[in-house]
Amino acid sequence: MKRKELTPEQLERRRLRAQKYYQEHREQILAHNREYYRQKGRAWHAERIRKYRHANHEAYLAKRREYRANHLEYFRQMDQKYRQRHRVSISRKTIGEYCYRAIEKIQKKCPKKVDKLLQRYPFEGFASQRLRRQLRYFHIYPSQARYDDCYDAGMMAYLYTIHRCAYMGYSYVEAYMTKLIRIYLICAAIVFPDAQNLCRENNLRELNLDRLPYVQI
Repeated sequence: MKRKELTPEQLERRRLRAQKYYQEHREQILAHNREYYRQKGRAWHAERIRKYRHANHEAYLAKRREYRANHLEYFRQMDQKYRQRHRVSISRKTIGEYCYRAIEKIQKKCPKKVDKLLQRYPFEGFASQRLRRQLRYFHIYPSQARYDDCYDAGMMAYLYTIHRCAYMGYSYVEAYMTKLIRIYLICAAIVFPDAQNLCRENNLRELNLDRLPYVQI
């Protein structure tokens, strides 16, 4: 027997009944689902999700794009909160861990190309001029404590640019270097107040010895 098709009004009433039932029994339903997936195990659930995505790849991507488009402001706020919460860690890894690791790998793969670009684009030239110009743009001067750290970050941006362009074969070295110097200076400015960042992350109060009252001994 062929199943009778429901009208839009009937479908809407069914949806509202299901929604009402879920709201009234939400905790029981969630507890039942948790127990069900716990018994099945993580591996079973992960394999089930992979099979579904593979079988319905295009439909899955379309649904994901539609959901993100309908909740664009929510995702924008979540991305902003994530960047604010992790920007110190991300900046520290960008100018430290990631940079050194990339330079070391590229140096092993194509040292001749790197040496060629180093000779063609020496630091004392365009790079140093661009770095000093960016430092002035961000109001970072030699009299400030953060100047040395920011200058070193700019030099790392120069080295990373040379190695990256040598590995990828980029021809727009100067434009790439200008962009990287700006990014690395921003990261260095964020990372510099390590004491303040440490206190904020661990809910501590910063104590500066220079600001303590002077007592003659």
